[in-house]
Amino acid sequence: LAHYALLYTIAQDKSGLDVDDDSLLRFAHEYYSVNMSDSMYARYAYYMGKFYMLKDSVKIAHDMLRTSADVAKERNEYYTACLALGMLSNSLSHIDPQVAIGYAKEIVDIHQDHPTNIRNHVLAILDIGECFVFMENRDSALIYMHQALDLAMSFGDSVSASSSCQNIATTYSLYYEADSAL
Repeated sequence: LAHYALLYTIAQDKSGLDVDDDSLLRFAHEYYSVNMSDSMYARYAYYMGKFYMLKDSVKIAHDMLRTSADVAKERNEYYTACLALGMLSNSLSHIDPQVAIGYAKEIVDIHQDHPTNIRNHVLAILDIGECFVFMENRDSALIYMHQALDLAMSFGDSVSASSSCQNIATTYSLYYEADSAL
């Protein structure tokens, strides 16, 4: 029942539905909270973190997401680790960009050690750049954004290159550098 509840939650999430109702997740929680060695534990912790984030229980959400990332890395589940770290980074980018940078750098490190999806790698680098924008550090932001663009171009990924160019242009616009933005 717990496995079904978690898989159904994952399917809802992949379909674009916010999982803000814990009726199914409650079954998963009852099982996985005492069966941490289960192979789906890291995924469970991620979705519980996401659930708590939607319910504005940020502290609990962050604890669950950090647990998910740690367990996933320990078990070589890099996709799940990156999901959890990405959510942590995004949730903190406006509030505590320095901590958010640390989470985004963990994602970059995972992608460098275990290459998977180039777009996710580029997005993690762009997240670092955006955090520097929130810290009002234009030069560092642009360094990371150009690094993301270079990586996207080296793999011929036009979608990631486009995202990188958009971030670069937006950053120049924030600093009233219209010619550079264009």
